[in-house]
Amino acid sequence: MDDLAIQYLLLNEDEAELFDDEGAQVLAAALIAGIEVLYDSQSDTWWLAVKVDTTLAAKGRKRTVVSLREVKDCATHVEQACGKSSSKEPHTPRKTGDAVSMGVYTLVTDRLNTTAKRRDRNKVLPHGVPNLIYQSAEDFGALDFKIKVEREAPDHVHKIYIKPSHVVFDLVPQPFGDCLQRCYDELGCPLVTRHTVWEVYLRLLGMLQVHNEIPHHIDQLDDIEEDLGTLPLLEDHDKLPYCEESNGTYYMGGGLGLAQKSSWMSFLKSLAGFTGDLSAMTTPPFILSPTSLTEFPAYWCERPELFAAIADGKTEQARALSVLKWFISTLKGQYTSRNKSMGSEKKPLNPVLGELFYGYWPANPARGGKTTLVVEQVSHHPPITAYRIENLEKGVILTGHSAQKTSFSGGSIIVKQVGHAVLTVSLPSGESEEYLITLPRLRIDGLWYGSPYIELAETSYIQSSTGYLSTAKATSPANHTFKATLTPPSHVHASPHVIEGTWHTTSKDSHSGAAFHDVTSLKEEITVVPLEEQGEWESRKLWHGVAKGIREGDFESAVTFKGKIENEQRQRRRDESAAGTTWELKHFKHVEHDPVYERLGKLFKVNPPTEDSYVYLGNGPSS
Repeated sequence: MDDLAIQYLLLNEDEAELFDDEGAQVLAAALIAGIEVLYDSQSDTWWLAVKVDTTLAAKGRKRTVVSLREVKDCATHVEQACGKSSSKEPHTPRKTGDAVSMGVYTLVTDRLNTTAKRRDRNKVLPHGVPNLIYQSAEDFGALDFKIKVEREAPDHVHKIYIKPSHVVFDLVPQPFGDCLQRCYDELGCPLVTRHTVWEVYLRLLGMLQVHNEIPHHIDQLDDIEEDLGTLPLLEDHDKLPYCEESNGTYYMGGGLGLAQKSSWMSFLKSLAGFTGDLSAMTTPPFILSPTSLTEFPAYWCERPELFAAIADGKTEQARALSVLKWFISTLKGQYTSRNKSMGSEKKPLNPVLGELFYGYWPANPARGGKTTLVVEQVSHHPPITAYRIENLEKGVILTGHSAQKTSFSGGSIIVKQVGHAVLTVSLPSGESEEYLITLPRLRIDGLWYGSPYIELAETSYIQSSTGYLSTAKATSPANHTFKATLTPPSHVHASPHVIEGTWHTTSKDSHSGAAFHDVTSLKEEITVVPLEEQGEWESRKLWHGVAKGIREGDFESAVTFKGKIENEQRQRRRDESAAGTTWELKHFKHVEHDPVYERLGKLFKVNPPTEDSYVYLGNGPSS
């Protein structure tokens, strides 16, 4: 029975007897009685919307629904769902409290929704009767999300994009397809939507790339590709772009050449099976940065005018805001832009014990005197870097140390930064303020497609000796958005300052709308003396051969120079062990407990409650 037949019945009530089977008579009687009849073409189901007394139905409901599936061939089901009337003579349909009598059948309305009315008025209920909701959305308190689609549209899409005969659908052999399914099952069969498809794809790709069965199946794919020859493109589609360089063809979505892909896959397999700190692992040379980790403290002051401006604050709150502004401005250089020229995030060179790095930012009227940097690698296993940045004319000094504990989890490298920094500001009154700064935890993603990138995680704290506490937390790491809050001490009756934005571009005060920080302008690189004037332990001279090989793509040369440096260090440690001596630090002294860390950390319950530190000896290079 189609729409035309229904219209015919509505217009010609006297001819309802033309339908022979009992199910059709029931449907005809319902139509004649004025009861809503809906047809779901996808499931071939008829729906009768039967009106009942509101005293017997759920409060606020005026109808229930009875389904007659496959009306033309299910008279027995109709009898089970509907009680037969004792009278065999036709009579005028009538409505009762809990049933509607029609012809020779009575549709019993015993399927009432007696549950409490839901508070969510945007919820579309019931889910099982889409056509009924579609035609009478107002009766269910549902929103109207109807979208008209011309019938030609899906046919057009099928014609262009879905061609089962295309050879692309024969690319996956059955064994490889089974492997794909097992990997998908191991992931927990995550739901694939337009919002999750990329994440699910990357997770599945990651599992495939470390799967033991993959090499065998890749061989099968290679054989199939040889048999098929060049795959024809879909009509009206162009070839995907690619970049070819001397070291191989680059595939889309990553920064590795085909020649490097095998080494990268082997490295990922090693990561997946490695336990402990990843810093002890040997990494492929093509993912190494030409920069040593000892140069990284320079990112604290790549905008030296903000560092110096901390001392210009006239109040405790103003100085605390300046510290927060300076801290946020350092994140871009430290975690998003340090390897733009290399295409993606690279692993810094692991410094040797005793390695040094010196540099400065020259004086100018905007920031006063010269700002200097002294860095020393104070430990090799684990790698710990101590640093000192100071602008003595402005009275602003930063002293700190950092170490990294890295692990592999869920397809990402998790970097827990160990250590802290203490910022000291000398005031005109002769007093000073101290700020304890904790380091954010990092997450390195993008490993599976050869383009690693860093995301911030968890919360960083800046605790002032005046009682002001700043917190900075990444709210959407992939987009570099953050929310920072400056909370005054309990004795200051003022509202907290809330700053929101993206830490690699700009941010603003959430209440006033005033601009807070802006790092879209060029940063100021640190000034370092020429290579020929540097000592043998200074980073750029020590790693010159390695860095040159990496920048020029001569990884064999880079590995040779790197191996020579590391072997010399191993021999030095063996000699010290044999002589019963230890390496003496040059610019810093290790202390087991940092009193500033413990004193300020108590104010916000820092974890861990105590930490060691490195005290600067004040013997940096002369100006």
